[in-house]
Amino acid sequence: MKNRNIPAIVFTGGLSALYFAAPFLPPGLTWGFHSLGFLGPLTPAVFLLVGLGLVYAVRSEGAGGWISRVAGVAGSRGYIVPAASLCLFAAAGFIFRVRV
Repeated sequence: MKNRNIPAIVFTGGLSALYFAAPFLPPGLTWGFHSLGFLGPLTPAVFLLVGLGLVYAVRSEGAGGWISRVAGVAGSRGYIVPAASLCLFAAAGFIFRVRV
């Protein structure tokens, strides 16, 4: 059986590595993730929980069903994925807006 945990582990490890490397690298070169180094001490725990959740979701027996349904909808109606991404991005921007 193919090990399906690898992408989830790589994603979590990469995000955690960026979190720990961000304060030591110059902000001019790391504009995309430099601010990760200044998040609270709870952030690595959140990364770990997200990673464990991804591993659990991929390892569970029912994961194949919802993954194939999502892939089927994305394949048959190609406009849904960009529209959903745009709506999610706009909602996140509205919810987490910074008042200046």
